[in-house]
Amino acid sequence: MGDYQYRIGREKQGPIVTQRAKVVRGIVLKTEQIPVEQWINELASALAEEAAHSAQARDSLERFLLQ
Repeated sequence: MGDYQYRIGREKQGPIVTQRAKVVRGIVLKTEQIPVEQWINELASALAEEAAHSAQARDSLERFLLQ
């Protein structure tokens, strides 16, 4: 999604961990853990921006959200 990768994960019994990684030319320069609410908001904005530029991305996002 643009210059960032968004990651979500969970250790065995631990809390959910959300991260944002800054990527330039395929190289991760910085990875930081961010709050879940911020992660959701940023990912939603990035997905909306991507969908605005691509009908295929928009259709894929719509199918994903309606499942």
